[in-house]
Amino acid sequence: MKINFYLKEPNSTKESLILVAISLNGKRSKFSTTQKINPKYWNVNNQRIKSNAPNALNFNKILNSVQSRILDLYTKNFIENDKSKTTKFFDEVRTYLSGKFENSETDLTIEKAFDKFLEIRKSNLKEETLKAYITLKNHLRTYSVIIGKKDLLFDDLDISFFDGFVNYLKITCKQKTNTRSKQIKNIKAFLKFMYDRNYHTNKVFETLEREHEKGQFVYFNEDEFNKVLNLDLGYNKNLDKSRRLFCISCLTGLRFSDVININFNNIINNKYNLGVVKRNTPMKIKMTNKAIAYIKEYFDLYGIGGGFTSQTTNKHLTKILMLAEIDREELLFEKNHLGILEEIRKPMYEWITFHYGRRYFIIKCLEKGMQPLQIMDITGHEDFSVFQAYVKFSEADSVEKLNEAWD
Repeated sequence: MKINFYLKEPNSTKESLILVAISLNGKRSKFSTTQKINPKYWNVNNQRIKSNAPNALNFNKILNSVQSRILDLYTKNFIENDKSKTTKFFDEVRTYLSGKFENSETDLTIEKAFDKFLEIRKSNLKEETLKAYITLKNHLRTYSVIIGKKDLLFDDLDISFFDGFVNYLKITCKQKTNTRSKQIKNIKAFLKFMYDRNYHTNKVFETLEREHEKGQFVYFNEDEFNKVLNLDLGYNKNLDKSRRLFCISCLTGLRFSDVININFNNIINNKYNLGVVKRNTPMKIKMTNKAIAYIKEYFDLYGIGGGFTSQTTNKHLTKILMLAEIDREELLFEKNHLGILEEIRKPMYEWITFHYGRRYFIIKCLEKGMQPLQIMDITGHEDFSVFQAYVKFSEADSVEKLNEAWD
């Protein structure tokens, strides 16, 4: 048996249908693969699409699949030298090809690829991460319309494309540096994931660089923490829940995603047993007697977890800090979306978010003399460069030591 792929119109300047011809037992039949390609991209000798053609990898995967399936049908029927079965074999090939590639991936646009990516990955992605990918997909769709390429293909994504895309995020969307950095991080992950699974051959993701600006933070001190800790909000159950969960974070260093599911029953021998949501790994977090007693108090009132979304919780926290009269003004210099430093003055209750609970815990541990590696073991930090962002904000202790040195 011989199998040959060829173009129906090899001299055409437009796309031509790819046919497959099968010769067997003195009979020859040809079939449509339903695939079309411009003849300039066709390699006559290899009977495949040239590597420089758009979506060449996917095209050739389909042709290889056709050839492999034909060989399977041939083996199944054992029809060598049996002309009576040749017609039946050709019919099976025709049936196979008639609807096999209705959803062909040779026209796999970035939007379709994103849908496929999210379908594959959705069970392993947190809700916030999933939303971030959907936002990225929407940005790519909008930008592709702006530049006149409504149906983006993988081959359209070159350095020039990303230069323009980053400017779009910066100027049109007014995204700051670290927000843009997250977008690039996600698109690199998407492109690599699809590349590793042979959906494309574009390795531009290896050359994309992420910008990053070190964060600026205000100092949430112990007196302010105690004001929140002792604030009576028994008259407002929702605010009281968020207040207590924030205090648990301050006392334990737990992230928001782990605090909202806090379960007193999982504390054994001063260690909290949990599956860390961010890393999807089990951990045992060491806790103080004070923290355990406070978690028990929360459990007796509200049971397991029961927190709100991060957005709602942060709104609650602003109200809580206002009620606690934590309103001193703080000044920070931040770069806007254009990279220009701006002076920003706001009261503390507008600066503080839930993540300051984890930050407060780490800084207090440092101020009380614990070693960074000891604290990292408790908080689950694996990268010291990330942990260093907290080290430099043990500023009350630093100022005290500075004064001691110069007195």
